[in-house]
Amino acid sequence: MGTAENGIYGKPISRPPRSDVRRFRGKVLVTRCTPRAGLTMTMLALMTALVACSQVKSLSTGECTGDKPLVLVMVDGSSTQNDPALIAEQVEVVTAVARRTSDECGRLRVERFRGSSSDVDLVLDRDVTPEGATSSNRDRNRDELLDEVRQEVEKGLAASPARGGSDPVGAIGRGARLLRQEERDHRELIMVTDGVQSSSPNLATEELTAATASGFVDQAGTLPDLTGIDLVVTGLGRVSGAQPPSSYINGLVAFYEEVCTRSGAASCRVVDALLLPGGSSGGGS
Repeated sequence: MGTAENGIYGKPISRPPRSDVRRFRGKVLVTRCTPRAGLTMTMLALMTALVACSQVKSLSTGECTGDKPLVLVMVDGSSTQNDPALIAEQVEVVTAVARRTSDECGRLRVERFRGSSSDVDLVLDRDVTPEGATSSNRDRNRDELLDEVRQEVEKGLAASPARGGSDPVGAIGRGARLLRQEERDHRELIMVTDGVQSSSPNLATEELTAATASGFVDQAGTLPDLTGIDLVVTGLGRVSGAQPPSSYINGLVAFYEEVCTRSGAASCRVVDALLLPGGSSGGGS
């Protein structure tokens, strides 16, 4: 682990070693929300952005015949996320993802990352397909299963305190490697992060704007291989305390758009708001 110093918005700057992964270029679909515009979107919009899925049942047996996706949620655990309100929002987002993954008979893994590849905590790893011989039984069991997921996520995040720096690009690489270990037709990586990278390239600087973002990606060196993986990056710029200016958030959005494009993701959604169920979104102005 490298040295640390204070950067913009109090984010420590650390420089852990980068992963040795291949670099790919490819077309990618990017959805961008302008700063704070995404705060008016509903959870329905979030679910559409994540990947529009609905529960699929066999008409003859009632058995779930969904995509059986493998979904990995990487939750930012750096010091700028050390806020009870932000943590509560993270729990809501993970629970919503769990419901959609359960509808599709999939498996969900949740990790909390920080500033180095060795500073990662496993929060949850389980199949979220509900049991039951009938559709009504499965629906009832799904609610119980999601309650268990929520409790497990709350407990896991409470046991994994927010601290230190953040390496979202490194976490994307780790997530891609984990997802490729299992053969699935649908693999999805969801990054719940403020995006303030404190390792190389250091994004904790006012020099980051939409115009300069590509140069920061150049500094990242070899990028993750996201071939065949749907990538979602949500919550950019949402830090505890004073919020960054819109020019800086625009820079974060542009940076992760470019990372997605160069990494060859099957699809990508980049949003600067952390959206919640019930037609509301998490704070901000």
